[in-house]
Amino acid sequence: MTKMPTRIVIIGAGGHGSVVWATIEEIKVNDQVSVTVMGRVDDSISGSKYGLPVIGKLDDIARISRLEPSLQFFVAEITKSVNP
Repeated sequence: MTKMPTRIVIIGAGGHGSVVWATIEEIKVNDQVSVTVMGRVDDSISGSKYGLPVIGKLDDIARISRLEPSLQFFVAEITKSVNP
């Protein structure tokens, strides 16, 4: 049976988020890890950034987590507090 890939959302679409995404992609190639980056959440950017969709704002994290409980969130950058 094939294991489902770990699905990740990166919090932050700026430079740190891009480094996190690039690092995940490199790990996938070198270590054959099954990970899929679903997108990013960020307050200041919408649409997509560096080919990865921005799927919401920081205030959407709780809603996204409830809709997709298997998602894992990787914090790359936060410039404000988030209330769950």
